[in-house]
Amino acid sequence: MIPWVLGTANPDKLRELLAICKIPVEWKLASEFGLEPPEETGTTIQQNSYLKAMYYHRKTDCIAVADDTGLFVDCLGGDPGVKAARFAGENASYEDNRKKLLGLVVSYERPWAARFETCLTVVWNGGRWQGKGIFEGEIVPKERGSNGFGYDSIFQPTGENRTLAEIPMEVKNLISHRFRAYKELERAYYHGLLPANLK
Repeated sequence: MIPWVLGTANPDKLRELLAICKIPVEWKLASEFGLEPPEETGTTIQQNSYLKAMYYHRKTDCIAVADDTGLFVDCLGGDPGVKAARFAGENASYEDNRKKLLGLVVSYERPWAARFETCLTVVWNGGRWQGKGIFEGEIVPKERGSNGFGYDSIFQPTGENRTLAEIPMEVKNLISHRFRAYKELERAYYHGLLPANLK
């Protein structure tokens, strides 16, 4: 079976995908091929997701899957948006990004409405597919919880009194933006919209 390449070096993303998306394919991280990530020059998560998937497909000649996620905060005009992973700089840590965000939103009245959006792209010889997951919530003023990564400890989903970092991973995997995007991928696979075992 030809592997599907997940366009990331981040094992957190692969672990999350495997917990959510139940399709019978062999997954490999792009880093297993010794590939450096491409420059993300898109202005939207859709563009960046496609750029990454196409890059890894061309480099490996395998079916390539890549996602891009943005955190869109209303009072900041949609920032950090597509720059969520690099909000505090190119080599920013998760903590750096959270601190910068909290330092900006305190100038505005609460609630600090926000949403995560994930766009997922699959590219193979002769085709491509895109799906999306949206997850509404708000930013909280102090970090809470130790589960998850990224902005999870300052994002509280709508209807919840816990941040994503306070919610057990098995529960988060049933409600998150990535869950919704990966479930779209699963549905597309089983509806025959994606190749089962083609390059």
